[in-house]
Amino acid sequence: MGCKASDKLCNQDEYPAHEVVVSSFAIDVRETTLGEYKQCVAAHAREEPGGGWDLDGDPQLPIANLDWFQADAYCKFRHKRLPTEAEWEKAAQSAAGGIYPWGNEPPSCSLAGLSLCNSGLVRVGSFPSGVSLYGALDMTGNAQEWISDWYAENSYAQSPRQDPTGPGDGQQSSDEKVVRGGSYYSPNVQDDGGYAGGRSSFRDHDPPENTYEDIGVRCVRAVR
Repeated sequence: MGCKASDKLCNQDEYPAHEVVVSSFAIDVRETTLGEYKQCVAAHAREEPGGGWDLDGDPQLPIANLDWFQADAYCKFRHKRLPTEAEWEKAAQSAAGGIYPWGNEPPSCSLAGLSLCNSGLVRVGSFPSGVSLYGALDMTGNAQEWISDWYAENSYAQSPRQDPTGPGDGQQSSDEKVVRGGSYYSPNVQDDGGYAGGRSSFRDHDPPENTYEDIGVRCVRAVR
């Protein structure tokens, strides 16, 4: 997990690379869709997303404009939960441990929905060539995804080896939650600010009460 010191693309919060063991889990193959979230709203389990989101839109678009609490409640509605950062990065791995879910080939418009390819959200599963080793789609681009962990820039330096869940037990965290995966706003190539949302190790973070038109949700469940 994280970024090797030899990889000059990475940001400070992606270091150090470290070995992590995660217990068995299953992650949704695709991002949660508008149609799936609409079922949750219809069951009165959670309020509609913010930002003027149209629940009568294309049901195969990823749901967005959810704050972290709505995303968490949705996964619980499905008898699942939000992924930990370690689980998410595990699911985003490529067969040969490449930079991206599909390997080391630079992002193209057949692999991911990043800024040079799309001006908005597209239907989930639109980039099958960008599938990860474990069969997860859209781990790069389209919508970013809320993660269960609180964010800390130096959390990797203090992370336990087994099933890390982010800062806790005295570790200093920010007041923001981790966001993973990049979106259609993310550049296809590294920019001057070190921002390239396509990389599997890239970490973003936002206040949990905020909503964004490019942040959605993907759920996991434990497997015994």
